[in-house]
Amino acid sequence: VGVDYFKYDYLQDNIKPYFIQHDLRDPIDSIINKKYDIIVSTEVAEHIDPDYEHIYIQNIKHLMHEKSKLIISWSKGAVNHQHFNPKSPMEFKQTMESYNFRLLEEESNEIIEHFKKNFNKATNNYLLGSASVWKII
Repeated sequence: VGVDYFKYDYLQDNIKPYFIQHDLRDPIDSIINKKYDIIVSTEVAEHIDPDYEHIYIQNIKHLMHEKSKLIISWSKGAVNHQHFNPKSPMEFKQTMESYNFRLLEEESNEIIEHFKKNFNKATNNYLLGSASVWKII
């Protein structure tokens, strides 16, 4: 969900049916009625305008069932032409908790260790500071 349309156009035809192009600022419930065990949203949230943050989070929650897990990152730093909604680690945690998510610390630590071992330093700089695993309360 949320594949950039320029990249979507270049997907191989045999995998296009597995992708849905959607603006994450719009509710997704009329498009997808499936629930997933794992939702991954890395390097996305900081690009969502704060005015649409609640829709973005509701879209994620709509895709989850009671046992689903969410792997998400939320970059920190200053607002700029690309990052409309960065959050400090504390703001990120407070935001997620305000939407009734609970941090899964053990799983978060495991995902961070995985990133350290399997991604280059540039990618790690983005993910290590904010990547975490959450569950709906």
